[in-house]
Amino acid sequence: MLSLSRRSRKEIEERTAYIRRDFRLRYGDGDELRQRKFEAQSGLCEICRDPLQDSCRRLTNLDHAVSIYLWASWPEPIEEAAAFANDERNIVAVHPSCNTAKGRADIMEFLESLQTGERKINKPRTYTPEEIEEKKKSVGGDFVSVKITAKQRDGLDELSRQGFNISHLLRKIIDQFLERHGLPEVEEVKK
Repeated sequence: MLSLSRRSRKEIEERTAYIRRDFRLRYGDGDELRQRKFEAQSGLCEICRDPLQDSCRRLTNLDHAVSIYLWASWPEPIEEAAAFANDERNIVAVHPSCNTAKGRADIMEFLESLQTGERKINKPRTYTPEEIEEKKKSVGGDFVSVKITAKQRDGLDELSRQGFNISHLLRKIIDQFLERHGLPEVEEVKK
């Protein structure tokens, strides 16, 4: 098990954010990794061992077996913690409901709490083939994945700390790109 250092809550949250950014830089939207994990686990959730119905992100989540919060608490440099946390051997495919139930817990600790009855999880919902197709469509074109360098990420983080609205700045950049290349504007997503 990891030995934990005495880090402040703020430092752990900052290190957690770094680990999440590192994950996105390594795996992008995670679709390829999700498919590999789905196949490697024979289509079974690593937590409840019930079948995962499809490898799309709406039906299958990627989870860190050893929680990123534990890695963020680790006394080693953040780059090393991120490398261990985001190593493919630490990533598992799970139902979204199982991932939510596990939360920040370590997977072994969580599975033990299920065996002792300390925690319970609801049986994951089974979707019809039509519902699965709808879920896949809802993921489809709604996301744009952009890989940025660490220097660019740090620049965006600095602008955010200075009070700039990063979403607004990125929207302007996307609009300029679309206009320059003669592409239609993307409609805002209403929440």
